[in-house]
Amino acid sequence: MGIIPKITAEYSKPDDPPTVKIKQADEKCIHCGKPMNIEVVIDDVRELVINKFPSCCCQKMAVAGITEMTFDNFDQLREPDAYKKALEYSQNPDRWLLFAGINGSGKTHLAAAIIHKLKNDYDFIFVTCQNLLNFVKQNDWDYDKFKTIKILVIDELGYSVDSDWARSVLFDIVSHREKNRMITIFTTNFNSSELHAKLGAPILDRILGISYVIKMNSSKSYRIEHAVF
Repeated sequence: MGIIPKITAEYSKPDDPPTVKIKQADEKCIHCGKPMNIEVVIDDVRELVINKFPSCCCQKMAVAGITEMTFDNFDQLREPDAYKKALEYSQNPDRWLLFAGINGSGKTHLAAAIIHKLKNDYDFIFVTCQNLLNFVKQNDWDYDKFKTIKILVIDELGYSVDSDWARSVLFDIVSHREKNRMITIFTTNFNSSELHAKLGAPILDRILGISYVIKMNSSKSYRIEHAVF
């Protein structure tokens, strides 16, 4: 499920600004069955649909590519300890969480599985570190939503953190969320010394000071093991 395209409609009534309302549509989300929402412009004689969007979080999960990543389809035999700890965290997310391990070890899958458990109670953003920084660059340093969203998942922490500017952005986000005890989850392929070199002590100290660390034990990528040539 990709991004739902905007539905455009002409509207012109300069003497009487239109009323915009959100209404429930008959159409339902193909993933969870919840009703879609529609945004309509209303005047005395008509309603024009100008946008359509889910009332659920399925669209955000699809955009992040995590729709199918649940606890049910995670390979528990491969990472039993990480699976158990992630499942326990999803039932009581009282601190931050950092998944560390090689590429293809299941870090992103478990982080996504936690979101599946919490999505009905919390709004969330699931984003790679690189895409977060790209977003900030493209939106004139506007990154308040990463500071205030109920749950923030930063996948691949450390990638593209190659400047003081990038570290400044991450420090501001991490510092705000730490002070306000907001649920934050990270995944990284880097070890602690590599993260220290990438992020710097002020950021890493805040993350490790409030996080449960789940170390993945896999020594080989699951994707490589199951690749077909």
